[in-house]
Amino acid sequence: MRGFRVVVVVALAALGCHRVPGASAELKVSSASNPPPVRDVQLRAALFPYLPDAAGDGLAALARHIETEFERENPRIDLQLRKFDKNEDFYEVPWVAGLLGAGAPATEDVAEVDSVILGDLADLGVIGEWPAQATEGWHEAAKVATSVERNGVRARFGVPHWMCTHILFSRSTAVAKSATARELIQNLRGLSTPAPNLFVDLAGSWNLPALYLDGWADTNGNTKLETAITTPLNADAVASLVQLGKECDENGTNPCVNQTFHDNDLAAERFARAESDGLIGYSERLHVVLRNQKDTSKIAMASAPLGAGSQPIVFVDSFVVRRGCDTKCRAAAESFIAFMNKPETFQWIMLSEDVKAERVPRYLLAAFPAVYDLPAIKADPYYSALNALMVGAAPFPSRGLFGNRKAMKSALVKALSEMK
Repeated sequence: MRGFRVVVVVALAALGCHRVPGASAELKVSSASNPPPVRDVQLRAALFPYLPDAAGDGLAALARHIETEFERENPRIDLQLRKFDKNEDFYEVPWVAGLLGAGAPATEDVAEVDSVILGDLADLGVIGEWPAQATEGWHEAAKVATSVERNGVRARFGVPHWMCTHILFSRSTAVAKSATARELIQNLRGLSTPAPNLFVDLAGSWNLPALYLDGWADTNGNTKLETAITTPLNADAVASLVQLGKECDENGTNPCVNQTFHDNDLAAERFARAESDGLIGYSERLHVVLRNQKDTSKIAMASAPLGAGSQPIVFVDSFVVRRGCDTKCRAAAESFIAFMNKPETFQWIMLSEDVKAERVPRYLLAAFPAVYDLPAIKADPYYSALNALMVGAAPFPSRGLFGNRKAMKSALVKALSEMK
């Protein structure tokens, strides 16, 4: 496997609904007369790696903080935290299943995965259920995303952490108020600037189908999204995406379609330099924009209108535990997940407190609305605005997209290649 492990000492937490019976929250300082506690539980964890690298260190300081703070609270667990590596494909079901013990000994006990593949992992039998998991305080979309229907019964296989959705960024309040894709195009053109109207990444076997499904939901509602994961594609949803794609034309070339903007920050960086009038991307793109923006213009935001309306749908990252995790392993997993979902941990990550110099928040979206009431988070006007955009959001389905995305992508690429 690529990457390496950093071994740290951590403690069994007793936090909220994840309290571990018998765990002690007392912090003991090591000395000659008070030796370090015995680490009698090992936990191997892989966190979702696709986070803004605010400190420019490959998220090393963030990992150290997690390790150090968890160690203070949990002196009996030996945590082996997988190195953050964006080159590892956390969306490839067989690879993730392999981490958790499919076909070979497991290398991880806990993994943070996008719930869009949760059903596929459950169907493979590699992840365990959380039958007694309390859901108070979770975003409604997170409750749905982390449960999977099997044989007519819904079972919970994940504990939520982050959410993400398609956001429209602009410096124009009129553009941000666009209610439909057609109105968005009209308002962008009405700015009459020499820059391209819109930048958006229209490539990738996950990214492109996700944008299509968002457009489908904007027209048809976001409650029956699983029916749209199929080919042939809905003509109206395809037409909206094609029309938006045309707004990216730049002197006869289209960087949105030709993969110039795929899997990089270039679209956000160029938008920050006012080289486009609008940008569609996930909320964390705002981190890139504000890091690269030279002026003080406030960015206006909205749930991206990709069809005949705007019905937000969200990806939900969630923690899963390998099915063979024994009692001690599961207790340690609950402690780790509870620590990651503590308000203090959320705030530290969201506000980029691993950065020593001037900080730009990561603008990641917590799956727990109460996090946005923390004074430091609430004081940031962008976080408040982003939280408001999540009202009424529904999740992407937890199975189906992995197996159908490539066929959907091929149909969309064909349509985009034929646009005039």
